[in-house]
Amino acid sequence: MKTCLNLVFIFLISSLPLFASAEKCQLLPSDINENLNLTWKEFDQTEGQGHRKLALKGCFIEAATLIDVYILHHQETLEKSLVRILYFHAGQMYAYSELNSIAVQRMIKSLNPNEPLNPELNWNDYVQASVGFLQSDIEVIKLNRKNLAAGKPTQGNKINLSVVDQMIKCFGKPYSYAFGNPELCQ
Repeated sequence: MKTCLNLVFIFLISSLPLFASAEKCQLLPSDINENLNLTWKEFDQTEGQGHRKLALKGCFIEAATLIDVYILHHQETLEKSLVRILYFHAGQMYAYSELNSIAVQRMIKSLNPNEPLNPELNWNDYVQASVGFLQSDIEVIKLNRKNLAAGKPTQGNKINLSVVDQMIKCFGKPYSYAFGNPELCQ
């Protein structure tokens, strides 16, 4: 297993020059090593750090690749719930790059197999709606929107419900419209 992960890691690192869309998006081995030393919170949840630093520059493929490398490096030491969040964020970065099939693969890995009935956060419904959007399946989006709306009225569910509503409004458009620029769906 470790050998397989090392081969994938080597492939990702060697492929980075292919992904670099501009000098501003260049991701050097020193950048990767620096990011691998960040805590999960610093890497994933802190504005201007980790993959978010690249995403803010519009370097979505590089941000997704960096998340994939971070997962490979830390997956045995991070809590499974944190790895799932990383997979979802990698999926978002691939979706912003309009690499929907890769985005779907990452998002599916973010599903919580142990999500309870009536959870505080209807994570799986949100993920499934996102996958439905990327696969152009309006019925999947609507079904999961219904489930989100029936969930507990928590802040997280309200935020995710508004994103799913944007997905419906922007159906057929790129993910970046639905998630970040719904005004483009007029």
